[in-house]
Amino acid sequence: MFETDAAVFARAVPADVRGNLLEASFVPADPTPHSIFFLYMRLNSDGTFEARQYYHHGNDDPIDPSPDNPTNPNTLGYYVKDMALNARKEGSAYPVHGYGVDINFPQRFSYCVYFMDDLHWRFLTEGNHLPVVYFKTRKNGQIYKDHPHAFRRLPLVEMEMPNRWTTVGKDIRQAAVMINRMHDEHGVRLGDGVRERFCFEFPMRVRYGSTTDGLTLIIDPTGTNLGPPEPPPAV
Repeated sequence: MFETDAAVFARAVPADVRGNLLEASFVPADPTPHSIFFLYMRLNSDGTFEARQYYHHGNDDPIDPSPDNPTNPNTLGYYVKDMALNARKEGSAYPVHGYGVDINFPQRFSYCVYFMDDLHWRFLTEGNHLPVVYFKTRKNGQIYKDHPHAFRRLPLVEMEMPNRWTTVGKDIRQAAVMINRMHDEHGVRLGDGVRERFCFEFPMRVRYGSTTDGLTLIIDPTGTNLGPPEPPPAV
């Protein structure tokens, strides 16, 4: 029997997983990031899961957080699409930062984008359409941080992309976005040498071909923040 997203979400997320991310309305003094960390994910034709990390260092200008301007340079929407197209063809316009979903975040205040390049994979979203990002305190016996000061979440980004297989026509792709605030559990900027390890989850709805049936899968990256941030314009 096909379940609603709400029912699947309630069943899929265990009790020790929480959504500790600051909302935009509660972060009045945050600057606008100049850089973007980008995690590109896809399912290959042989059924294997692939993940590659990229980094846009930026320049003196902050990147406008608008998610729906893929043709307007220096907006988040523009860079998400440009970085996705670059990653899809394994281009060199943005440097590779790493592989897999174990992340060493750049040491600066930055956007963090998680992009799924597959037509049938969709992020499960809450009623306010924010991306579902849940933080865990334990994984495989390891202890992880879980506090609301480290990251701030932004609305889900949706965009049209050329069909990956035929290159004819366009499909909708999704990206979950949060800002790495580089703050510790007390709400203070990370100090020199301070290291914080995080574990978080993306519940995703995977549709079977062209039908309405599907299942829920959970992607669970880990990541490390290490202070201090770089000097301006890294804010």
